Amino acid sequence: MLLDSTVGRAYVSAAGAPQKKEAEPALYRIRPGFGTQIHSLVDRRGRRSLCLRVTGDQRHDSTQAWALVEAWTGAPLPCLIADRAYDSDGFRAWLAQRDIEAVIPAWRGHLNPQSHDPERYKARKVVERGIGRLKQWRRVATRYDKYEYKPFYFLCLAAAWLWLQS
Repeated sequence: MLLDSTVGRAYVSAAGAPQKKEAEPALYRIRPGFGTQIHSLVDRRGRRSLCLRVTGDQRHDSTQAWALVEAWTGAPLPCLIADRAYDSDGFRAWLAQRDIEAVIPAWRGHLNPQSHDPERYKARKVVERGIGRLKQWRRVATRYDKYEYKPFYFLCLAAAWLWLQS
């Protein structure tokens, strides 16, 4: 399985909605405006999004990796291919406990760099293409809603549509 995230921008009007007590806004201030992040776990062909998550732009990728892999209830994952943002000793140990091989390159300057298979890592371009297809939908690429549940529902709809087309 492949794991990655992307940044989406939000209009200023998305930040002005009235506050609701039961929902947490998934918008955070970044330099030019407001932003959001879409985290995605896709199959090896990149055609099917297995788990999706929408968070504020200030959240680091590695904090959502645990939740995405934990949420997957299908067949056991043989390996997880991700980029450097997901490299942490704790996450690698957590994957090893679940017998999931981590194909994640080490950060530059990492004290205990672990090796990865560069040939298997080349398959990561599949998740990049899958996220690119999702971001072709205007409402996925740009947020108009303040709370995370509304864009999440549309993101699921777009992912299902792309899966049915493939």
